[in-house]
Amino acid sequence: MATVTKRELTESAADWVETVGRRLPHFIGALLHGSILERSDDEPLSPFSDVDLIVLLDDAGPPAKPGKLRYRGALLDVTYLSWTSVQEPERVLAHYHLAPSFARPEILSDPTGQLERLHRAVAPAYTDRHWVWKRVLHARENALEKLKTLEKPAPIYDRVMAWAFAAGILCHIILVAALQNPTVRKRYAAVKRVLEAHGRQDVYQELLRLLGCHAISPGQVARHLDRMAAAFDVAQGVAKTPFPFSADISPLARPVSVDGSREMIERGEHREAVFWIVATYCRCLKILEADAPAELENHLGGFHELLSHLGVDGPQKLERRAAAVKEALPRMMEVAEILANAG
Repeated sequence: MATVTKRELTESAADWVETVGRRLPHFIGALLHGSILERSDDEPLSPFSDVDLIVLLDDAGPPAKPGKLRYRGALLDVTYLSWTSVQEPERVLAHYHLAPSFARPEILSDPTGQLERLHRAVAPAYTDRHWVWKRVLHARENALEKLKTLEKPAPIYDRVMAWAFAAGILCHIILVAALQNPTVRKRYAAVKRVLEAHGRQDVYQELLRLLGCHAISPGQVARHLDRMAAAFDVAQGVAKTPFPFSADISPLARPVSVDGSREMIERGEHREAVFWIVATYCRCLKILEADAPAELENHLGGFHELLSHLGVDGPQKLERRAAAVKEALPRMMEVAEILANAG
């Protein structure tokens, strides 16, 4: 697959907003979201990249996220948000996922000028120590909420997913403190760059140990990816029950979740690829449980082999690792404070 530039992807996204988005009832505006904001216009991007869009609607109950769609060669990932959820600058400034997109926005449509006014209110305060720390605390609370779900009985893949996301949010704590985008799939690669730039490789190694992938080999990760891909292909074909993540287990999402992970392995980021392989594997099994239970057993063996390599095979080991994530939070907050003060 050929590479594309940010400019090309942005032009496709803007055209979708103009021809489709603006026709939505109660349309307020639309803007780019996520890691694409950190790219230069002419920078070649991976063919496995998608473009995150936020569409604001003057609707207290906006439609469900339509998820991924292909438009003019670009893979768009569209999220609808209620305008009331972002119209107060203080709410945006304290939200660690939303604040970067409104602080340095690339607005695609703003017929009433409301997005530009919100940007002018958010941008000057975005780097203030007060708001940076508010966002760090928001990420910390998010991690604790994920860990709290482990207190309830649930299938193993739900529990693993909660633990993995809690561990992964520790990366976000560091990224947010360093004023970097809290990217989702590539969070470990992003936090590695930040920590190496500050001479804190020790912290990065701790993050890998908490996920259990510090000593895993490229061959092992490639094998786990192959097994996850097999579960993915079955799940995307049988999926009927709607889940918040349904768009990520679909034919359009396969190049990102499967091929994008393989690309990371091939360029030496096999440990950094593990997080999204785990998350996607869990989601596939949850879909199989709901919509093709007879298929579930066929894919549990590979999943348990992955858990074994990560050191979380068995309820007690998973609970101990989750406890280790919680115990690591104060150390990560200390590092975040150093980075926030340095900024």
